[in-house]
Amino acid sequence: MNKARTPAEMHAAAAADPGNDLYRIRLAQKLEEDGQPSLDAWRQAIAVNPRRDLSLTQAAISAELSGSVQEAERLLLQAEQFNHLWLPRWSLANFYARHNRQGETFRWAQAAMLRSYADPGALFLLCRHAGATDEELLKSIIPGTPKALGAFVYFLVRQMEPDSLELAAAAYLRSAQASGTRPIEQVETVAAAVTALIGSGRPEPAWRLWKSLEAAQLLPNAAEPLVNPELQLPVRPAGFDWQIPAVTGVETLRGVPEHGIKFTFSGTQPETAELLAQDLYLRGADEWTLTFEYETRGFSQPKAGVQWRLADAVQELPLSEEWRAATAVFAVPPGLCRLSLEIVRVNGQPRVEGELRLRGLRLRAGGAW
Repeated sequence: MNKARTPAEMHAAAAADPGNDLYRIRLAQKLEEDGQPSLDAWRQAIAVNPRRDLSLTQAAISAELSGSVQEAERLLLQAEQFNHLWLPRWSLANFYARHNRQGETFRWAQAAMLRSYADPGALFLLCRHAGATDEELLKSIIPGTPKALGAFVYFLVRQMEPDSLELAAAAYLRSAQASGTRPIEQVETVAAAVTALIGSGRPEPAWRLWKSLEAAQLLPNAAEPLVNPELQLPVRPAGFDWQIPAVTGVETLRGVPEHGIKFTFSGTQPETAELLAQDLYLRGADEWTLTFEYETRGFSQPKAGVQWRLADAVQELPLSEEWRAATAVFAVPPGLCRLSLEIVRVNGQPRVEGELRLRGLRLRAGGAW
């Protein structure tokens, strides 16, 4: 068979070994490559081995293309009967979707999700194209397992479709809690939804999901309105926790000092860079006070260029060779805003070299006392 190159040679090889369906499979594939009818060759392969799902599903495609729709359906059902894995079920879902048979489409899509070994995003899209809403997907189509529901959460995140994210993430968390899914997986999945909702400007559902993680005791560093004020290891994705971006020319060390963070500037950092940031959902006040302690070491320039920013309000940190308690007051309306620590090259100065240490972060409503 390895030497056979033409359909005639493959026919001869198959005839020489009538009990081997692989010869007939290769013949059918060769006919398809050459643009010739292949259904009879697939039928012969199935006659030799009626259990091989590859032959059955490919024969079904050939039958459907030739107009034998009932035969195609029968072959796909036969494939699923002998093989309860993903391929026959996926093929059945697609077949019924092509023929506008919605109920069977959803049934076999759900069955395929139970056997999916890869990203089931194509199944979610198939169900949507067949008329399912996201609510219907969550209620009656997607299996209620953490794996399937988590996949739908990440699907919505990738598609940048926030409308159903809260519903999907809440369903995932209930399932994950009931089944004992690893806490880190629960946090990562729900935090991905929270981060996406923040990015789409939807703080209320994002905050509700974040609080659900806290209620499930999955956020050891929760606080309000400033999350994780002692700068413990942030969750990933960040959600409402700290973001500590990697910045060229800046060495960042969390935990030095204790419950704080250290930044070492090499003089090669960008002219402007965000060192530390947290998205906040502020409510109940128009003025906010940030208190903290800091010290700067080794700066030779008159200004460090380090500043706090809350929304559009900015407050600079003067140099201080010893630990110093500081207060920054910001007039910011309620809503979603971003608190960030930035370094900015000061006009007339080269990029700074030195060290900044920070600890004792607190944020409260109202002005300075």
